[in-house]
Amino acid sequence: MRRKLLTITLYALFVSAVLCLSACNFLSENQSSPKYQSNVLKIGSPPKLFPSFSDKYAPPDWWRRENRNDPKKFPIFELKQDYPRIPVSESQEWQKKEFAMIFDVSKPYAERKKIAKRYIVEVLKYAYKGNIENDWNVKTNKVRDWFHAPWLHVNYREKTGAERNSGSREFLHGLTAERCSCRAELDSPDPGEMCPSSPANFQDSEEKLCPDTSPVQNWGVAFYNAKGAMTIAKVWEEMTVHERDSSKYPDLEKIGKMDFPDGTVVIKLLFTNASDTEAPNLAGSRLIWNADTNRYKYRNSKDNSFFNEQNCLKNDENFKKCFPGLRLLQMDVAVRDHRADRTTGWVFGTFIYNKNAKSVFDERTDAKSDWEKVEPVGLMFGNDPGVNFDQPSEKLRENFIFTDLKQHLGCGGRLNGPVDNPRQSCLACHAGSEILPVYKKIETTKDPCNERFFNSYFRNVKSGEPITPEGVSLNYSLQLQAGIVRYCIANPGNCAGKGGSEKFGFSHEVERDE
Repeated sequence: MRRKLLTITLYALFVSAVLCLSACNFLSENQSSPKYQSNVLKIGSPPKLFPSFSDKYAPPDWWRRENRNDPKKFPIFELKQDYPRIPVSESQEWQKKEFAMIFDVSKPYAERKKIAKRYIVEVLKYAYKGNIENDWNVKTNKVRDWFHAPWLHVNYREKTGAERNSGSREFLHGLTAERCSCRAELDSPDPGEMCPSSPANFQDSEEKLCPDTSPVQNWGVAFYNAKGAMTIAKVWEEMTVHERDSSKYPDLEKIGKMDFPDGTVVIKLLFTNASDTEAPNLAGSRLIWNADTNRYKYRNSKDNSFFNEQNCLKNDENFKKCFPGLRLLQMDVAVRDHRADRTTGWVFGTFIYNKNAKSVFDERTDAKSDWEKVEPVGLMFGNDPGVNFDQPSEKLRENFIFTDLKQHLGCGGRLNGPVDNPRQSCLACHAGSEILPVYKKIETTKDPCNERFFNSYFRNVKSGEPITPEGVSLNYSLQLQAGIVRYCIANPGNCAGKGGSEKFGFSHEVERDE
């Protein structure tokens, strides 16, 4: 009897131990793994990864050595590309029923405006979690996963196919060149005021990033949450199909149906080299990223001896010449929200850094960090096409402006940021993200805020619909468009139309990469 009892007891202990071990293993796996399955985009066998930056502008050996000792001071950007394959389920505060009033233009505007501000702040709070602690190194975010769009590591001249020396991703933070600015646009200009007219950026005869009339450089990097990254993966899997099967070419009709799912969030950080005089609201900011933005000046010069360990690490002054410090100027967020399907399907918001701002999360308290010193400029879910460019901005119902800083408004008082074209709006600009099945030159302009172009630019283009009849929509993602443009210039044979006989076209100049 005792032996039988002992046997039963030992067996029970064994089973308990196994169950405990299984439970512990399950807990450990779920604590260390993402909340969804993810696979590297398979372009070949073994999987081929998209480059993080150009080999031409890769970190020098001495930087890699310093990175191992001090990765915070000597960061090396790594493209986050283990894109998810299974839908992610998560709660998002702004999806609550109370925020639906924003999209109902029959409700009182003042009440909707208050809720709209809460909406955009909740999106920022969501994006900040796990990112500001690690300086936006999203690979180490333990709260949720964020991803980058590929093929911004190079830049080319479309006419010649030659690689530009500037504009592509730099290796410290993955920043890419944005639209240039001038003091006229940053320091309290009149609404809609642009830099003096000048030749287009990146002239064939020069390598300067900005024309002399707009010397302020702006650089940015964007991040997609897991829901948005699923679409990024699908688009690029189709775009690279010829690499895996030479008998196939990208199916643009299929790509045009790859809408971003509800709950997609994109956030973009924009940094500038503007001085305190050019951008007074940045004075004293500690949100500074050093970046490899002088590479075209030092690395490609006849005498590139300056860009070496002895010079760059000689003192702080030399380090800043090699890797200039850029300050955070603007942040943009974009949310795919089905409640906006009547207009565009998207909600766009903009924040600016303001040295005098209270906490963005609680305006009654002082900011605990510089990341909280960002001020909501506004939110928009439509272009208010019924309100013309020469009508009072008070008539706008699909735009909400939260600040009286006039330099951050676009055409007719619509939402825009200081880095954006003052004659545009956030949504009008992004609606132009599309591909053409065949190459065709379409008339575009940098100044659509006039009688000739207003109606064609400031329409409410629904997500998934192209802005031109022959176009294929990329669903408001200029990062997808910019990446595809660069990929196709580098690999024209992979991007041809059916049968390989037709060349893709791009209906709008890619001035910003988001």
